[in-house]
Amino acid sequence: MIPECPRCGGRLMGNVRGGGWFIHDHYKKYQKRAIDWVNAAKASGQKVAVIEIGAGFNTPVVTRFPAESIARDLGSKKAENSAFIRINPSDPQIPMDLPRAVGIPSGWQVLHELSLPDQKESSKAKEEEAVAEKLIAERAARISAELKKRGRPEQWERFREHVGHFDWEKFWKALD
Repeated sequence: MIPECPRCGGRLMGNVRGGGWFIHDHYKKYQKRAIDWVNAAKASGQKVAVIEIGAGFNTPVVTRFPAESIARDLGSKKAENSAFIRINPSDPQIPMDLPRAVGIPSGWQVLHELSLPDQKESSKAKEEEAVAEKLIAERAARISAELKKRGRPEQWERFREHVGHFDWEKFWKALD
């Protein structure tokens, strides 16, 4: 069922990026808050996990590439200040230049399965986290070496070769 306008009865469409019909105005103040928050987190050295859910390759410059770029930017001084988590059932791949990143090949429903450990489980969770980080780093190194051996750049590398450095802040400001 296609929703209709309560005034004129015409068909309604979601405010999605995809053409000249997208209206960005009501997002501007939230965009500024997000930019300010990311910059403040970077300046203070705050640890941040960037969690991206469901952003594929339909319009990767809107969410996917900015999320990766924010994680890179936050970890530019100290890699452990930034973690990147991508949850996507069809496109969970992560760039190999993000040392603390994981791609989860699942939909958003996987969030229901996550829970915070209580204090008793906290030391066990820290041990498991250390093991997971080591496995992620080893996997990333293997995949990166294999891709280099094959001479196949990753999606983000092809994008960077084509347009240069992806500056998330400049791109977000250019959206309006």
